[in-house]
Amino acid sequence: MSAAQENYHPVRTDVDEKGIFRWLCTYAMRANANAQYLLAHCFRLGIGTDKDQKIAFLWYRLSAENGNVDAQWMLGQYYEYYESNTKSPKNKEKAMEWYFKSANSGNANAQYRMGLHFHFIKDLKKAFKWYLLAAKQGIHGAQCSLGNCYQNGIGVDRNEQTAFKWYLTSAEGGYAEAYLHVAECYYYGKGVNQDINKAMMWHSKSTRGGNVWVEL
Repeated sequence: MSAAQENYHPVRTDVDEKGIFRWLCTYAMRANANAQYLLAHCFRLGIGTDKDQKIAFLWYRLSAENGNVDAQWMLGQYYEYYESNTKSPKNKEKAMEWYFKSANSGNANAQYRMGLHFHFIKDLKKAFKWYLLAAKQGIHGAQCSLGNCYQNGIGVDRNEQTAFKWYLTSAEGGYAEAYLHVAECYYYGKGVNQDINKAMMWHSKSTRGGNVWVEL
């Protein structure tokens, strides 16, 4: 989120939420894309007003059309997953269109979503490209996926050391799926010196996080 958006963000509980809502309405009606985006949040979450997903969707769309990259991501979410009271049917094609616009403008979540999309349709070089962009911005799921790419030669030459680095980065960020990968790397010495104690430690974290026990 940009600094400008943070300045608009109505998240504090010790302020007048209705006052913020009215202020956002004023600027949103002047076609301010950041205010439109945050006004959509207000309607989606019920901040300073009643929840109304249909109106939230409309403000996200206006903000997205005015170039707000986070609104473009949210609009893609609405089109892909559909909330029944938005009055907007699922439309995967429109969802991907907005994800792509958002990803191209630097939204990390959208970049990860594009990576998943291209991975699914087997365009592996593009999948790797988008995973890398999202991973560098701190998306832990993308970091884990990038580790998988390096480990298995998906869209890039195999490199176990680099795979381990990304798995570990993802795991240290709290991404549970990466715990097992890190445990496996330590156990078998893939991309890192073998260390059974560390393998067991990461495996234990994985089971505590809800992953099923697997035999290393």
